[in-house]
Amino acid sequence: MARAKNNKIAGSVDCENKVLLEVKHLNKSYQKVEIIKDVSFDVHENEIIALLGPSGCGKSTILNILSGFLLPTSGCIKIRNQVLKGKNKYSVTVFQRSSCYNWLNLKDNIKFPLEHGNWKIKDKKEIEKKTSEALKRVGLADYGEYFPSQVSGGMQQRVSLARTMVSEAPLILMDEPFVGLDEQTKELMHMLVLDIWEEHKKTIVLITHDIQEALFIADKIYVLSARPAEVKAMVKVDLPRPRRPEIKFTEEFIRLEKFLNFATEREVIKASQIRIADLNPKSIKIGVFTWIGVAPFYIAKELNLFKKKGLDITLVQIEKNDDRSKALNNGDVDLLDTTFDRFLLDRQKNDQLKIISLLNRSNGGDALVVRNDIKNIKNLVGKRIGVEKNWVNQTFLEYLLNKNNIDLKDVELVNLDESDGGMLMLQNKIDGAVMWEPWLSRVIKLSPAHILASTEKESVIVDVLVGSKEFLEDKESEIKKITEVLFEVKEIINNNVKQSADIISTYLGITKQEATEQLKKVLFFDKKDNFSYLENKKNSISVLEKIKKELEEVIKTNEEHNYKIITDEYFDKRFIL
Repeated sequence: MARAKNNKIAGSVDCENKVLLEVKHLNKSYQKVEIIKDVSFDVHENEIIALLGPSGCGKSTILNILSGFLLPTSGCIKIRNQVLKGKNKYSVTVFQRSSCYNWLNLKDNIKFPLEHGNWKIKDKKEIEKKTSEALKRVGLADYGEYFPSQVSGGMQQRVSLARTMVSEAPLILMDEPFVGLDEQTKELMHMLVLDIWEEHKKTIVLITHDIQEALFIADKIYVLSARPAEVKAMVKVDLPRPRRPEIKFTEEFIRLEKFLNFATEREVIKASQIRIADLNPKSIKIGVFTWIGVAPFYIAKELNLFKKKGLDITLVQIEKNDDRSKALNNGDVDLLDTTFDRFLLDRQKNDQLKIISLLNRSNGGDALVVRNDIKNIKNLVGKRIGVEKNWVNQTFLEYLLNKNNIDLKDVELVNLDESDGGMLMLQNKIDGAVMWEPWLSRVIKLSPAHILASTEKESVIVDVLVGSKEFLEDKESEIKKITEVLFEVKEIINNNVKQSADIISTYLGITKQEATEQLKKVLFFDKKDNFSYLENKKNSISVLEKIKKELEEVIKTNEEHNYKIITDEYFDKRFIL
C-alpha cells in the first residue's frame, strides 16, 4: 500500500469530496456457491477506483450488481445516500465488448442516451452539439455516418466512451473495456479515459485484471481475492495528475506495481486450486495445501495413476492451519498431507492419528526471508516476523531462535496467512517472514529482501501423510495403493522433470520455469527413503527420531502447547512395506 504523503498530489481527488457510492457487506451466491463475500468500499465524487483481481473471481458480478442488472444476496448499495433498488439510474456502463447498436450509425449510437436514457435532453440542437463534440473528442469526427460493422473494435469502444461522455450520469462503470485490444490501441484508450476524466471529472469504477492499467488510471485500487471475491487490500495511488505514459517509469509506479504483482499473483495461484469439499461421497478425500511439495498428488491425478489402481481420489485444498486439523478430525477429509511438527501437535489432541508415509523433505523450499539490513539471526530481536500461528513456519522460526539461544518473546510474531507475508514485506509492515514455495521465490524476486536461513541447511521440515487409525483399518488395501502411486511418482519427477513441471505449474498457477526450479528444492520420498529415515543406525537413533527430538525440544519451549513427549508408536509401517 502506498505510503502516506503530506504534500497534496497535483490533480488528485480531494479527499473531502462527498461519497457518491457506498457498498456495504455485499454478498452474492448462486445455488449455494459463494461468488462475492462481504465486499465493502466507498467511492467519492470525481474519484476513479479500480477493482483488481484474477479472472473469474467475481469482478463483473460486482459491476452488474452496481449497475442494477443483478440483485445481491445480501448487503447494501447506496448512491448519493439512497439505497439502490433495481436499475441504477445514476450510472452508465462500458462493457468488455462493444455495446454499439448495430442498426444505428456511430453518431446515432452516441445520441441514443440523450434521446432515450435517464438523462435525455429535449433540445434537439443541444443533442446535435453534444454528439458532434463527443465524436470529435474521441477522434471519430469523420466517422459519424459509419456503422459499427464498418469500424474496428477500438473505434467501437471509443463510441462507448463517447456515450458516457455525453450522458449526465455522474457514475461510469467500466467492465474490462479494453480486453482484446492491441497494446498501442489500449494505451491510446487509457489516455482518452484520463483526458475525458480531466475534462468532466466523473466518478469511475473500473474493473480490470491489468495491473498497469489500474495504476495508470485509478486513484485507489481494491485487490480482490480468488472466488469468492473478498477485498484483500486497498492501495492508494499517490501519483500526480494529469498522468502520461512516462509515469510508468517512475520509482513510485514501479514500487506499487511490484506490490500489486505479488498481491494479484497469490490470488491467481489460489484461483487455480481445487477446493472441492465432496464431489463424490465414495471417493477418498486427501487434504493438501498450496506448496510445491504436493506435486506427486497432482502428477498422479493428471497421469491417471490413481485410476489405474482402481482408486477414486479427490484432492481438497485446505489453506488455513486450523481448517486442516478440523477437516481430518471431522471426517471432511480421509487423509491429510501435513508437516511432521504439526502432526506431533495434532496428536496431543487425537492419539488415534497415525503417519502412513513420509512424503518429502524441504531442501530449500522453506526459508526465513528478511529485510536486507538484517544480517544474522541475532538481529531478529525486537523485529516483527510474520508466521501463521502454530503452523510449520512458526515452528521453523522457533527452531532457528532456539538454536541461537534467543527467546521467542524477544521477537514480535505477526500472525498471518502464508500468502500474506510477501504483501506485508512489500508494504514494510513486517521485518521478515517464514515462507515456502511458490510464495518464497515471488517475494525474493519482487522485494528488497534476502534469505537469512533455509531448509537447505536446516533439514527439519518433513511432510507426512496422516490418517485416523479407524480409517486405516477400514481402507488398508486402498491406502497401500496410494503410497505405491506416490512412490512411483518420485521416479517420474526424477526422470522427467519437464513433464512434472508442466503438470504442477498448471495446478499451482506458476510458470513452467518456476516449477522446474522449485521442484529442485524438495526431496521426494519413495519406499527406500522411508526406510532410511526409520532405520536405527548403529549406536544411534533413526533420522526421523532425531528430527522428532529436535522438534519436540522446540515445541516444548512454547508454553501455549503444553506439549507432552510422544512415546507410543505413531507410524503405521505396513503401508510402506
